[in-house]
This record gives sequence, structure tokens and C-alpha cells, in this order.
Amino acid sequence: MADLHRSALRETDLRGANLREANLREADLSEADLSGADLRDANLRDANLRGADLRDANLRGAALIGTKLDDNTQIDDKWRLVWEIINQGAAGRDLRKADLREAYLFGADLHGADLSEVVLTWADLSQANLRGANLSRADLTWAYLFDADLSEAVLTGANLRWADVVGTKLDDKTQIDDKWRLVWEIINQGAAGRDLRKADLSAADLHEADLRDADLSDAVLSGGLPVRKPICTGST
Repeated sequence: MADLHRSALRETDLRGANLREANLREADLSEADLSGADLRDANLRDANLRGADLRDANLRGAALIGTKLDDNTQIDDKWRLVWEIINQGAAGRDLRKADLREAYLFGADLHGADLSEVVLTWADLSQANLRGANLSRADLTWAYLFDADLSEAVLTGANLRWADVVGTKLDDKTQIDDKWRLVWEIINQGAAGRDLRKADLSAADLHEADLRDADLSDAVLSGGLPVRKPICTGST
């Protein structure tokens, strides 16, 4: 991991450079050529990227908080959008169907935003403000939601499932309505034999959930967007 904190790299040719996890905090990269560079998980906080060329650069997981861009900065639309969300906030913004996968959105203000059908796989939304956001049919697989505020967020049909041993990550500080925490538990921890009588699971995406022998009597499993039939041998 290269430590280039506060380095003077103005107009430097860094085309295709491997800068993965590099510390570029407060570095002067103005007018530098970073096209095609690998900047995955790089720390670009407060770095100067005015006039820089970042076309086709890999910025997955890169920290862009306080990073300085201008109209002459050449950067793919996806990463300029991530930069805008982080530095300008996106409260109430229409972000439907946006590709935000693997974006570093730590602490982002997205309250009331329309994030329906947005792809947020592997995105870091820790401490993000998602209060009242519309996350219907959003793909949150493997997303980090530690200490995030999802109070009153709409999660109709959202993908909260895991693969292998990791899934959408919540913790005790994550603020999320009881209904959706229950859905998350069912998806990621399974609910075989669980008492779910009268549970409100309406509009939840429970595809392939383990509900063997669960008691789902009087549970609500419909409404809103269509719900695919879960794996279940218990009563409904």
C-alpha cells in the first residue's frame, strides 16, 4: 500500500498505475493522467483532482470525501455521481436505477432519496442517513449498513440476502423498522421452525428463504410488489 499522503503529483503520468489502497489523502493530483488506474479502496480524501483524467479508472471503494473536482476533471459518470452524493448530499434526490455498486458512501445523506431499483451491492453505507428513502427493489446484497439510519425507509422487494457466509450487514446500531429487521433475519439467518404467527412480511423478497416448519399462520405474505414463494413446509 503506497503512502503518498500530501504528495506533489501535479501533471504526473499515472496511466494504468496500481494505486490500490494507496494513501493519497491531500495529494496534489491536479491535471494528472490517472486514466485506467487501479484506485480500488484508495484514500483520496481532500485530494486535488482538478483537471485530472480519471477515465476508466477503477474507483471501487475509494474514499472521495472532500476530494476536489472541477469541470475539467474527466471522470466516469458513475464516480462523479458518487462524488456528488458524498460531498453535496442527495437528500430527496431521484437516483432511480443508479449503479452505485462498490461505492464508498460512508455517512452519506440520502434521506428521502428515491433509490428504487438502485444497485448497491458491496456498497459501504455505514452511518448513512437513509431515513425515509425509497429502496424498493434495491439490490443491497453484501452492502454495509453498520450504524445506518433506515427508519421509515421503504424496502419493498429489496434484496437483503447473502451468498456464502456474508450478506447485507446490519448491527445493533443500525436503525431499521422492526418489519425489515425481521425480513433481514429470515433471509440471512434462516427461520426454520420459527414462530412467525401474524408477522407482517408483506412485499418482502423471501426468495429461497429457509422457512422449513416455521409457523406462518395468519402471517401477511402479500401486498405491494409481488413476492416470490419462499421455501416453506409450515402452515400459511
